[in-house]
Amino acid sequence: MGLTFSPIISSGVPETARRLFWEVFFSSRGRGVQLLTHFPWMSRDDNVFCVEIKASTGSDETIAALVIRTLPISQNLSAGVVGLVGLVCVDETSRGKGLASSLISAATELAVSRSMSALILWTQKPEVYAGKGFVTDERNRFGYIEWAPDQHIKLEYTARNWPDLSRSSEYEHGIPPFATGGQVISSANARIIVLVSNGGYSIGEWGGKEKDVVDLIMASMPGRCSLNVGEKDSLISELEEKGVELNLSPAAVRMVKYLDSSTPVKLPNIKFLDRI
Repeated sequence: MGLTFSPIISSGVPETARRLFWEVFFSSRGRGVQLLTHFPWMSRDDNVFCVEIKASTGSDETIAALVIRTLPISQNLSAGVVGLVGLVCVDETSRGKGLASSLISAATELAVSRSMSALILWTQKPEVYAGKGFVTDERNRFGYIEWAPDQHIKLEYTARNWPDLSRSSEYEHGIPPFATGGQVISSANARIIVLVSNGGYSIGEWGGKEKDVVDLIMASMPGRCSLNVGEKDSLISELEEKGVELNLSPAAVRMVKYLDSSTPVKLPNIKFLDRI
């Protein structure tokens, strides 16, 4: 039988879609620990949706899929939710048949039916989504930051593994696909989450005043690490002021598809480690 282009929508992520995600984003790229290590929230059915397309009627083989995770706009739950879209993929043998467009259309219909205010995704190919109602909202920069040994800062800090699933605040956090582990490094005034990969160390998230964050980075990191940061983030100017050499290039952009034009939406601050 031929291809079935009618998407199937599920609460939670079926095993059939998980296998496709693992093959496309991990196995084929020679990386990954376990899917739930990277996306532990996939084990839940609440606030998580999957859109799949099967190879044929009655088939168990998923050839295209994406996932949506809802996120409150603010702590005031009555303000509504947005949907984070990720892992948009099509099996290699089924590409060029319009399946990705079918996935996005179904995701939009699902979001509207669930009264989501917007869909948000991150991509390095914005042209793919621009024709589907998404507009560029933020731009990121990614690359290396370096400093000389004599610029090292002495500062007391502690470190522990991250995420710690015994801590409720970290239970749903995983590590990005490129990483094999992580650590939380904390000083009296700042905190950074450091991701470990074959390429070295990467700063994934931070908290505290910019000066204190930079001091902690220069005290705890080996003199060279990577950084993913918004192009207008004030951390960049603080790093430059400290004499840190920055080699940052344009990276993924955040794109948004607004679903309720009658009500202006103030999007929540979505940290790097909460993205899909």
